[in-house]
Amino acid sequence: MAGDVISILGIPRKVLFAEPDRKMMLNLTCVGIVAGLVLVLGWIGSRYLILRPIQALVNFAARLGEGDYGARTGLPQARDELRQLTHGLHQMAEALQHREAELRQSEERFRALVQNTTDVTGITDKTA
Repeated sequence: MAGDVISILGIPRKVLFAEPDRKMMLNLTCVGIVAGLVLVLGWIGSRYLILRPIQALVNFAARLGEGDYGARTGLPQARDELRQLTHGLHQMAEALQHREAELRQSEERFRALVQNTTDVTGITDKTA
């Protein structure tokens, strides 16, 4: 066949290009392995660095929405945006927890005042 032999030297094409073909296959294999490793590391990294903190925030928000003001995410403090959001939400939860405690104390004082007073107390509505 005309394509299998280089006419100038009479060397078969497979023999002439054997070493470059071998090196190309080795390089392509290495690129494939590196690409596979990058994909695996990217998948693991995204689960650890993105999905886990987001799931912790979702769980935290659900517990906070149920009235558990002592809920926290359990994530470590860091400088990235998700951790800054976490810190802000923790501060909000602490403020809500503090306000709820103040409201309970105020309610207890009002209840004690109403229960211990001998005066007649009434509530009127001006709009009715």
